[in-house]
Amino acid sequence: MNAKQFKYVLTLADEQTFSAAAEKLNITQPSLSQYIKKIEKQVGMELFDRSGGEVRLTDAGRAYIDIGRKVLDLEHQLEEQISDIATYKSGTISIGISAHRSVALMPRIVKAFKASYPGITLQIIEKSRRELLDATTHGEFDLVITTLPVDTDTFIYETLFVEENVVAVPYTIQLSTETHNRTFPTISVSALNGLPFAMLNENHLMQRELEDLIRKYKLHLRKEVECSSLEALVEMVKEGVGAAFIPGCLAKEASGVSYYSIRETVPEREIIVMYRKGQYLSEAVVSLKQLMHEILGH
Repeated sequence: MNAKQFKYVLTLADEQTFSAAAEKLNITQPSLSQYIKKIEKQVGMELFDRSGGEVRLTDAGRAYIDIGRKVLDLEHQLEEQISDIATYKSGTISIGISAHRSVALMPRIVKAFKASYPGITLQIIEKSRRELLDATTHGEFDLVITTLPVDTDTFIYETLFVEENVVAVPYTIQLSTETHNRTFPTISVSALNGLPFAMLNENHLMQRELEDLIRKYKLHLRKEVECSSLEALVEMVKEGVGAAFIPGCLAKEASGVSYYSIRETVPEREIIVMYRKGQYLSEAVVSLKQLMHEILGH
């Protein structure tokens, strides 16, 4: 067994079809199929159930990838330490982050990091929070930016900043503000009553938090459109469709949009940078982590 074999099996397990896995591995589908059969012959058992159109791991396959993740993680740790010795002339640092935070936070960080480490590639991988935690457990990222809580028996984390949820409102809607020491002009939650809103689907954390606010303060909001991403919400506000409830990191200066803090809510969401306990951090990764604090810390 070698790292290449583990990589092929892990990719097929993640993608669940030979065509998608072959494309990701940049090989042909027949080549991947033959390679997997060769591995299964070496192991002496089938690693995948191929019935039903998708490929699913067998019990033997699950045992194989458990070991595979550990092997690939050790290989990655070795590469990081060798990279230190090679004075950072080349290499890759993998960062896990959610899609909307990637858009809002990473450009400034990447620009500052590349000024000091021009030969190192930053690989930014966008996943859901659950996927980020699972992947970090298996050593797939050097650093992850996410939110608390996390398992402190498994991960080490450092707080970057505390984020509040805010309301983005088209310029065409004027709201009365109050005097409070908050990030943006402050409104009472009652000012939202009757406003047209762009909302997310019910599975999204931000939508659940908005619905909690609606229930708690007995608000009546007009749902104009339902979106599947925070970025789409902001674009709806820019076009004047309605207001939106968004995380503060997306509250960037934009034509046609005003942002408001809500008096009755308290900033609670801690944005953190984390990594797995026992993980080797190269000098370049440590420098990147420090940059995150300098650029994002409030």
